[in-house]
Amino acid sequence: MRTSAAVDRVVAILQFLAERPTESFSIAELSRRLDISKATCHALIGSLIAAHWVMRNPRDMMVRVGPALVAAAAHTASRPRHLAELARTDMENLGRLYAAQGAASLAVGEEIVLIETYNPGNQAGTPMQVGNRVPLKPPNGFVYLAWGADVLAGREQFQNEACSKVLSVVRRRGFSVTLEMNLPPDIESVLRRVQPGAPTVEIEAVLASLLASLQLDDYSALRIEKNRGYNVSNISVPVLDDAGNVVIALTLAGFGSLLKGSTILAIADDLKSVAAALAGHDLAIV
Repeated sequence: MRTSAAVDRVVAILQFLAERPTESFSIAELSRRLDISKATCHALIGSLIAAHWVMRNPRDMMVRVGPALVAAAAHTASRPRHLAELARTDMENLGRLYAAQGAASLAVGEEIVLIETYNPGNQAGTPMQVGNRVPLKPPNGFVYLAWGADVLAGREQFQNEACSKVLSVVRRRGFSVTLEMNLPPDIESVLRRVQPGAPTVEIEAVLASLLASLQLDDYSALRIEKNRGYNVSNISVPVLDDAGNVVIALTLAGFGSLLKGSTILAIADDLKSVAAALAGHDLAIV
């Protein structure tokens, strides 16, 4: 069967980056390692960036795997994809019960990527979409980082007393709660300008502004009082393998109204039951 040289080059780039999801490369290095001319490599990378298969850091121009490729890989990766699909019926039932939308996600490198969504049709807000991503940085990511000191290694942004306190609470409870933030007008105006699928560096800049003006208590419910109302952004639980590693996280979000503390605890218990049932399946599927 005849093949196309141009397509072969695209496949080579995607395969190289997909096998190294946490690494970044210059176009010159990709050109050298894949034996593709620098001009051709530059043109192909440009097209792949436009399709979100590849992303480039505008600060150092380094290239790495993009969200569309991560999402596609996740859909063919047996273990997380299998578990995310097994959770569908239960997650959609919980979405209907709590008027919420659900998702399964992975932590890949420095990002959180949605690999499956569960939208029963009665949720508030914009439905989450497969391939959506956010940086794995405070206030995101506590459900992934609360288990296993090795996961925290090299993540300086979580190496402080406040973050350690949140991680301890998340581990003890077995779930994380992120609250909607009451934002100062200047930060809220910036957030409104961040469009879905915006470059990670743009989202990081907004998060940096938020963190400069907010405390952890502003977005993490460290204490949950049963009769108090909370403006909840999302509730997440981990699905753990036998070694205690987070395979995927299950999340409910988009509640659209205040949740009493007792309801938060009930939702968390239901999510933990789904996660426990998934953990009973063969997590070593490859």
